[in-house]
Amino acid sequence: HNMALEAWNSMYNAVLMFALVGAMASIGVLVRSAQQYGKAAVLQAVLLVSGLLYLAVSFVPGAFFAQHPVLLVPVGALIGVGQALGFVLPDAMLADIIDYAELHSGSRDEGMYTVIETNLQQFVEIAGGVFPMVLLAGAGYEPLGGCSCGCGVSCGRAIGMPYARWHCPGDVGYSCTGKGGSELLFAPEEPAVAPCAAQSEHVQSLISLFFLAIPGLLALIAAIPAGKMPITARVHAAILAAIAARNSGGDAGEGGDAGRAREVIDPVYGEPVQRPPNTAASLLHEHFSPSEWQSFPTLGSLRAFLVSRLLLWVALAAALVAGMAYSGVEAAVTFGCLLLSALFILIPWDGVRLYALSGPAASSLVPARTAPP
Repeated sequence: HNMALEAWNSMYNAVLMFALVGAMASIGVLVRSAQQYGKAAVLQAVLLVSGLLYLAVSFVPGAFFAQHPVLLVPVGALIGVGQALGFVLPDAMLADIIDYAELHSGSRDEGMYTVIETNLQQFVEIAGGVFPMVLLAGAGYEPLGGCSCGCGVSCGRAIGMPYARWHCPGDVGYSCTGKGGSELLFAPEEPAVAPCAAQSEHVQSLISLFFLAIPGLLALIAAIPAGKMPITARVHAAILAAIAARNSGGDAGEGGDAGRAREVIDPVYGEPVQRPPNTAASLLHEHFSPSEWQSFPTLGSLRAFLVSRLLLWVALAAALVAGMAYSGVEAAVTFGCLLLSALFILIPWDGVRLYALSGPAASSLVPARTAPP
């Protein structure tokens, strides 16, 4: 739509093809670069370059690319590099984090970490797919410019008019074949922009904003923490060595003390690794933050806090459902569903913690403490 092309979908598919080629071509380069310079350095560099290029391209009007479509090749390739980057390096860095967590906990928790990663990606995809469309609808965006067909949607298949290029309110583009670009029969001249591809400048600006500018800005922001990843190849090797050394200290089945395995040093912070006791009381203690333990002096007050907040979440969920049913507005339903998705996490979260306080381990806890027993 930004290029105002009747065959915009063909150009869009071509950009996706260039993105696929760029992604496939960049995987090997990213892997080799990460092996030579480090995952964090490569991730930060690619995010910085991609972010700057995305921001720069966002200021280029769509009409310019319509006149010079060959310039979409590097744009599509750049999109592909970003897609490949999201799969190649972050997952490899997550594997390093899982190893580091094993050093401290003594257990392999790949499932927990990968599920959290997947859920975070899904939340971002939901928000990234919903918010732009809601704002675009508010700005006056209409699919196909409000037309019934045209611009990639066959009028013959959509409304039974195979001889129409587009069918819009007050404007029907008749032709002998109905194909895009075919000669119009009852028009003095070809319109500069087909009605089915026409969008307001405000809508075009929003499309460019969400497609290029915001991703570019977020890439620049993400480059800041990306470069602070402390687990380099050397540190990761030291982590694996520390795990092996700690595990070689014997276990309870061989007369050793599983809770007092050989002392090892944390390669990241240079301090001795303190493994959690993993007792029933300590596991229950980890259900709550230090600030929560400090804020509530008794188990009764902690239970009361959880009950009150749980009732608040349930009341908010009921109010949202009632509000969506009463309003019937699509935007209200969309935002309401987003808020409900958050409440569907908070309700079981507090519910499980409240249930944990009713177990036998709760009687051995002193709520005011800030360290696990």
